[in-house]
Order: sequence, then C-alpha cells, then structure tokens
Amino acid sequence: MSEESTTRSRPEPAGLRGFLILVAIGLVLAPVRHLAAVAQTFVPVFRGGAWTALTTPGSGAYHPLAGPLLIGEMLGNLAFIVAGVALLLFFFRRSRRFPKLYVVVAIANLLFALGDAWLGSLVLRDQPLFDPDTARELGRATIRVVAWVPYMLVSKRVKHTFVEGLS
Repeated sequence: MSEESTTRSRPEPAGLRGFLILVAIGLVLAPVRHLAAVAQTFVPVFRGGAWTALTTPGSGAYHPLAGPLLIGEMLGNLAFIVAGVALLLFFFRRSRRFPKLYVVVAIANLLFALGDAWLGSLVLRDQPLFDPDTARELGRATIRVVAWVPYMLVSKRVKHTFVEGLS
C-alpha cells in the first residue's frame, strides 16, 4: 500500500470534536457570563442611586467621565452578548466565517477590557487599576487571544469543520 493511498484513506480531522468542544463550552458560557456581569454591575448602579452620585455635578463622587464610562461599559457588554450569540449560531452551523469572527471578537474583547480598565482608573482614581474582577476578565481575554486565536487560524480541524456558507 502506497503512502498516498494511506493518507487518502485517513480522514482529515473535522467535526465538533477535540479542542472544539472546549471552544463550544466557552461559547455557551460567554453570553451568560456577560449577561450576569451586566445584571450584577448595572442594576445596582441604576437602582441604588450610584448613577446620580456619579453623574451629578457637585456630588462627592461626581466625575465628568463617569456617565459616559458606565454607558460605554453597558453597551460594550451588551454588544459582546450579541456577538456571543452570533458566534454560537456560526459555530453550530459550521459557517466558514466562524473562525475569523471568533478572532475578531476575541481581540475586541481583550482591547475592550484593557480600555475599560484604563478609563476606569481615570474615573475611580482611588481604586486599583486591576481589581480582582478586572484582572479575571483580562486573564480570560488574554487566554482567548493567546491560545484560541492561533488555534482558529492554523488548526486543520477548524479548517475542515467550518466549511459551510452563511446559512
């Protein structure tokens, strides 16, 4: 039996198996985690009077960037919820667009977390730049970019699994 016929008889790695199972778990959990973060962070801000204290000139906690920062954080998190749901759809439909979209969302998430931490440090000067929640989110985003982005770009399983059109 020639080497060529052996290679042909062995199927290329494809399908939602292997490391793609870990990607699937992360994709399912990401929108839920973002939604929980939005609820945990922003519901108390708007219900507890923090919004008024942070955005009313003359109050002790006022900062001119507090309102725009909070709105930007909320909109960014909502955008990542929508992106997470879109990624799930592309993933389970095995769309050829999934790997590139995953890369874009992963890099955007890391940049958003870094920018949010930096802008937050300008508004909340007495708080550490990387509080435990921020450090955890930056860690997740960094792992996603360092580990999963290269996997999406070079994996044969990814190349052979995500071959369908947009539908």
